[in-house]
Amino acid sequence: MSKLALQAKDLLVSARIDGAMVPAIRALSFDLAPGKILGLVGESGAGKSMVGRAIAQLLPAGFEITSGSLLFEGQDLARMAPGARRALLAIAAQRRLQHRRPRAGVVERSDPCVLADDLG
Repeated sequence: MSKLALQAKDLLVSARIDGAMVPAIRALSFDLAPGKILGLVGESGAGKSMVGRAIAQLLPAGFEITSGSLLFEGQDLARMAPGARRALLAIAAQRRLQHRRPRAGVVERSDPCVLADDLG
């Protein structure tokens, strides 16, 4: 079997609400081979952005990966130190409504707060 670039296995992301852990993403599993692209499609609020935030460990306050694994080239991102993870991954968040301007460049379409220094 070839080495996977990214693998999620039974990933569970939960939010603490009124002291209880409530699942936000349940049993997510996928295998992504090197050089391939994974597209997430779903309704608004289905958890697409939360999957990206879990991968980059940019979950909102009160959210956490509560079980499962998230491997990048065999290394567990969920248990990796933030500095080591930042050396491997980056994320550029698109501003809302910028999808309507397909000719805009990456920097113009990206959220300036994320580009500034939210990642490290």
